[in-house]
Amino acid sequence: MVFCDSFKCSDGYILIDDAERKECKSGKCSDSQCCNRVCSSFDCPKRFSPKKDSDDTVCKDDKCTKRQCCERGKLICESTPHERNECSV
Repeated sequence: MVFCDSFKCSDGYILIDDAERKECKSGKCSDSQCCNRVCSSFDCPKRFSPKKDSDDTVCKDDKCTKRQCCERGKLICESTPHERNECSV
């Protein structure tokens, strides 16, 4: 018998809570059986940045969303005397 607690999840996933009790089907473990997707796997849109806890925030129903994973970024504007202001997140 092979259990999920012996499996290493791919980047952007963490082991399920009961990994030590979840047996892998056909003796082979996979992300879909043993892991939960987390917000760090989600690309936030422009002008948004990942929330601080994105490495540990499990995405609902294995689908990450902007609302769950991102927050409005702070604009940083830099300029020199003869240039227009350029703002980025």
